[in-house]
Amino acid sequence: MKARTLTLLLIVALACGPTTPTSNQAATNDFALAELQVKAGFLYNFALFTTWPTNVLNGSTNAIRIGVLGQDSFGPILEQMLRDKRVDKHPVEIRRYTDAAAARDCQVLYISCSETGRLPAVLGELGNAPVLTVGDMPGFAEQGGMIALVKTNDRVAFNVNLSAARQAKLSISSKLLRLALKIVEPIPASVSP
Repeated sequence: MKARTLTLLLIVALACGPTTPTSNQAATNDFALAELQVKAGFLYNFALFTTWPTNVLNGSTNAIRIGVLGQDSFGPILEQMLRDKRVDKHPVEIRRYTDAAAARDCQVLYISCSETGRLPAVLGELGNAPVLTVGDMPGFAEQGGMIALVKTNDRVAFNVNLSAARQAKLSISSKLLRLALKIVEPIPASVSP
């Protein structure tokens, strides 16, 4: 467990470092690449510090699937960074989805900003499937997403909707929760965001 904690702390340190780009185009591209790498690292660490129901990963050879729904801004970064990574004994596998219902077979799902207008429908299609939902669109956690990546002071941090994770029978480690910027409650369905 100490190795996992160290890995998480290294990713958080990366995320908390200065990320303000300079004025030239190369620095802007480096900034965007670094931000995507930090987000990819977060996705992996969220998997390390989440526990799924026992029937989800019932064999040591079953892969932990990290999926991207919608427009994929990661490109090859996820594969490059997570190649040969494991979560416990499970290899990490990357998948892309265009349909939320098909994404019910993954364990961690990054919901792209391209799905902002469809977020309630996407979360509805996922229902209470044991899928850890992650996104960086405004109000993601408040609308029922589980982990929202947010930029604060030019750094990437995250908020957690613990009740949404519990409804999906997911357990998020207290070590990860302590690093969250805040624990949010969802907006009631009758109130618009």
